[in-house]
Amino acid sequence: MRNLLPLIIIALLTACEQKKAIEQRNRNYIELAFIKDTFINTSIIERPVYFSFDGTGDYDLLLMTVPVAFKEGDSLRFVRQPFILVNPGLHIAKTTSPNLEETVYPRVFTRDSQFLYLKSIWNKLEGRKVYFRLPYGKVVERKFVRITPDTLIIEGSGRRRIITNYANSYVNILTMQKVEPRSEYDPIYHIKFRNGIPYLNIFRGLGVAVSIGDSVDNTITAASGLVLHENRDRDDFYTDRYLSLLGDRWFTVDSWGKLVPRKEVYILEKNDTLRYAFQILDFYYPGDPTKPGYITLRYGRVKKARK
Repeated sequence: MRNLLPLIIIALLTACEQKKAIEQRNRNYIELAFIKDTFINTSIIERPVYFSFDGTGDYDLLLMTVPVAFKEGDSLRFVRQPFILVNPGLHIAKTTSPNLEETVYPRVFTRDSQFLYLKSIWNKLEGRKVYFRLPYGKVVERKFVRITPDTLIIEGSGRRRIITNYANSYVNILTMQKVEPRSEYDPIYHIKFRNGIPYLNIFRGLGVAVSIGDSVDNTITAASGLVLHENRDRDDFYTDRYLSLLGDRWFTVDSWGKLVPRKEVYILEKNDTLRYAFQILDFYYPGDPTKPGYITLRYGRVKKARK
């Protein structure tokens, strides 16, 4: 019996450790109030799609395509690829489980960083020149004389424009005037302002690019060391440098050229008590792989972490 006692103690300790490990693992999992698959019956190739998980307020996800340039010898080849942007005002995290029902709760949330380069420098633009490359190569120089919550003063080509109440409007940088586009894909505008935050029109043609500095040859290096102007076509414009937690990283392409969503789960934090876990399941019309651009989402509201 004495010889068995150490073995019994070891077995009990091992069982206790295993129980603790299981309890700790369970604390990392989340419970979902509901699980729902939603097929979005609109092709993001045709137009951007704004999607809200709870159907209230502003969008949670912006599903769209963006222009990307690839070097082919001495020339460039432009294509459009799928891109998913989280509302920059919300927080997002990528989890480690491939299944929505067994999602490991993330420790750290971050903001989706698409266009934040423009947002972060917007308050520093006053008195500086910005070079815009419009679709098909035309470059225009504009100086931002004044930027206040209700007034925007722009100079260029010997002209000065005062734009008031621009916080939720569209601006044609060539004419330096507000315009009313027919849709988000309309090429007549170059900057869209939402609550005073600028967004480039990257939906149509080759998109709009910007360079901030004394000349188009200057680059900007962020505190993180990221060279903001460097991108796939190796020029100094922000043509195709899109930074986003999802962005174009949510899929791979198989040997047949078909887009395949990665088996990843994301959690979107709308506020302290409202969170959604979601996956991208498919990129094609159900039953028809010849019709790309139709996204199917699986999502569920996060109730709480298990205790």
